[in-house]
Amino acid sequence: MKTIFNFIMVLIVLSLVIAGGGFLYKQNTQSKYKKAVGLYEAGKYEESLKLFDSLMKLSIINPHKTDTLYYHAILTSKSQPDVSLNDWQALLKNNVSDDIRAEGLFNIGKIYFEKGNIEDSKEKFNEVIENYTKCAVPVAKSMFYFGKISQAKGLEEFPAARQWYEKAINTGIDDPIVDEILDNLSEVNTSLLFSPIETPESQMYRIRPGDSLANIAAKFNTTIELIKESNRMEANYIRPNDLIKVPTAKFSIMISKKLNTLTLYANGHFFKRYRVGTGKYNKTPEGTFKIINKLKEPVWYKPDGGIIPFGEKGNLLGTRWMGISFPGYGIHGTWEPDTIGYQSSAGCVRLLNDQVEELYKIVPIGTEVVITG
Repeated sequence: MKTIFNFIMVLIVLSLVIAGGGFLYKQNTQSKYKKAVGLYEAGKYEESLKLFDSLMKLSIINPHKTDTLYYHAILTSKSQPDVSLNDWQALLKNNVSDDIRAEGLFNIGKIYFEKGNIEDSKEKFNEVIENYTKCAVPVAKSMFYFGKISQAKGLEEFPAARQWYEKAINTGIDDPIVDEILDNLSEVNTSLLFSPIETPESQMYRIRPGDSLANIAAKFNTTIELIKESNRMEANYIRPNDLIKVPTAKFSIMISKKLNTLTLYANGHFFKRYRVGTGKYNKTPEGTFKIINKLKEPVWYKPDGGIIPFGEKGNLLGTRWMGISFPGYGIHGTWEPDTIGYQSSAGCVRLLNDQVEELYKIVPIGTEVVITG
């Protein structure tokens, strides 16, 4: 009896030791997990990944196994895509929320896309869009990648790319990827505008006897330069019965002094966004104005009365000038690209020369310009 009693006591002591050790081990694991998450949220991703790497090896005792897998998948997405892919695939085998499932499917699709497995990526993106409509961010991102797939095929597929980018924007998400979507949509929109492809902002027009580019531009409130660019025309010569593309959109401009951006709208819809420089010390006027004149290779009339011809050092206006209905102010180019994106001018709005030349072709005199603080 005594031997049995001693044996039972030994078992009890061992059980208590094991239980206590397990409890302390679990506590240590939880502490490590919290520290890893804290480092992640602080932007210390390398340190965070090291801790999550060690936690990944504790799959049996780790009470945060699923969450560890989630963070590990995110942290390895750029540097170790194959590891990230395995993480997302393993994560989706668990009982996770729709938000995480949609995010996981999107990220698997993104990895496939980056590997060149386009059909596999489309399958994942489509699953997100079709089955997780309430998960706005993964849905918008999936639409964005469908747009990228179409855009990569070339100009003929740009209309499809445009539709995907617009759908993504219309989800109304607040996410850093919005900037990428707007940049791609800007590129697609201008490429289509400057091509012979008909778009919702244009129509095909058959030239009549007596027509000229000037009267066609005036009739449709567009510019001669834009008609020529859209039809790949070198000269102003046109022939009766020829069919040409004529832009018909009503363009307007919104300038944000706070963001140093100029956003071009077509028929009230986003068309393209440019980075600009605005006036130092809040000198750029605010309000609603119109473009009242346009000049190529402008002369600069200095405030003190001096005149500096185009091309000479000291002429600050770049290659194009578009004056607005606020005396002395306008939109112009610059020879100083480093000033773009800042409050850097004497009050006018400045763009890179190639971008102001593009805008100059698009907007006619009379275009509305709204400047906000």
